[in-house]
Amino acid sequence: MKNKHHIIALMAATVMLMAACEKTIDFTGEITDKKTPVMISLPEADSTWTVRLTNSRFFLSSDPITTIDNAIFSLEVNGQQMGNYATNLGKGMYQMGYIPRSGDTITLGVTIPDRGELKAGCRIPSRPVISDITFDWDTTTSLYIFDEDTIKDTYGDVTCKFILSDPGDEKNYYMIRLASRSNSYNDTNLPWGAWSYRYLTIDDNVLFNQNIANEIIEIGEAENEGTNILFTDERINGKRHQISFTLYYHDGVLNQYRLELYSLSHDSYYFYKSRKTAESQDDFTGIFAEPVQIYSNVDGGIGVLGGISSLKLILNEISDQE
Repeated sequence: MKNKHHIIALMAATVMLMAACEKTIDFTGEITDKKTPVMISLPEADSTWTVRLTNSRFFLSSDPITTIDNAIFSLEVNGQQMGNYATNLGKGMYQMGYIPRSGDTITLGVTIPDRGELKAGCRIPSRPVISDITFDWDTTTSLYIFDEDTIKDTYGDVTCKFILSDPGDEKNYYMIRLASRSNSYNDTNLPWGAWSYRYLTIDDNVLFNQNIANEIIEIGEAENEGTNILFTDERINGKRHQISFTLYYHDGVLNQYRLELYSLSHDSYYFYKSRKTAESQDDFTGIFAEPVQIYSNVDGGIGVLGGISSLKLILNEISDQE
């Protein structure tokens, strides 16, 4: 970590030196009004399926993104043509009339009058399988006097562990999220009881590269941390693997946590991964990095159609049973 700070300082000094002799370079490329249709849809098994359609925007423009509200849909599920039951919700949002199921292979066509057709396909993955959820409590108790009453304060770390059973002979993609409900001690800008995603770190030498050289030069967010953590089964294919992470416990706050584990299709995984990389580039890293291109699998336009299956668990309901 000390070496990492030295490298950052050296890079910062280099930036200041370059700034002393910087020259403004005007953009001389062609600015066009032609817009490309953009489709974003991440259908989840056993959930309402929505599609968002917008127009692309020139990257230097500050104009608002415009939506597409006159699209016509065609849907094929497992090789069978389905009826068009899409509902236009307005502002570029459409609700499909089909609830996807695990194992479905979906092909979606979108015709935009006078603009052509978009087409994309994906497979809805099977729901992830986990077991053996346990909690290791490392608590601290302190006493203090408040208005002549003795108050006991209990707090500390809780390590949550579970076993992920990965199916063999196939490529699997995963994402982990941790959500919590807002309360009077955090998220004062959110309504009471609203769910929001928490920053999470998973220290796992098997799932993630623990390369010291990469750690020294890495400036952006590491792959094993963030509000969504992505990994594949490359190193655990067909095996049972224990995953653990640490929560903070304070007077029963554990009942605010919800663990979310997702199985992703190839397309949804690379969409989330490229978006996370783009979001983690701050102004400093942006000086040295090329712009990140968001993954796309839409023919005739840009965007993504990627499948998801999820498992969501309220952690206090499990810990209370121990």
